[in-house]
Amino acid sequence: MLTGACCWNSYWLTTGLAQLHQAKSALETASYLYESKDIGKALEFFDKVFLIFSPACSKAKLLKVKLLMVSKDYSAAISESGYILKEDENNLEALLLRGRSYYYLADQDVAQRFVYLIRERERESVWIQN
Repeated sequence: MLTGACCWNSYWLTTGLAQLHQAKSALETASYLYESKDIGKALEFFDKVFLIFSPACSKAKLLKVKLLMVSKDYSAAISESGYILKEDENNLEALLLRGRSYYYLADQDVAQRFVYLIRERERESVWIQN
């Protein structure tokens, strides 16, 4: 009985490692497409492949926000960064990208509030580290 359980656990471990490798590879491919400025392909790849492998990966979510901003879909970037901030309200990169998106949509007041939030969170971070 123990042998069967061991094989079952080994199967899930192997499967999990394979999925982790695929997710890492997908992130590298999406990053390459982003850096090569092939935004359309990067977004398409991202939606079809990466979110299936690792929907909770914060690096992936931030990359998607950057892709949306480069494609000038600032409303979608605001929405996606909002999901990140619901999970981690102190994510400085998500705050920055969201503030920039509001700025590009010419909503200066809201963009300025995000600058204030970033400065406040940075001060808190320095205070906590000391």
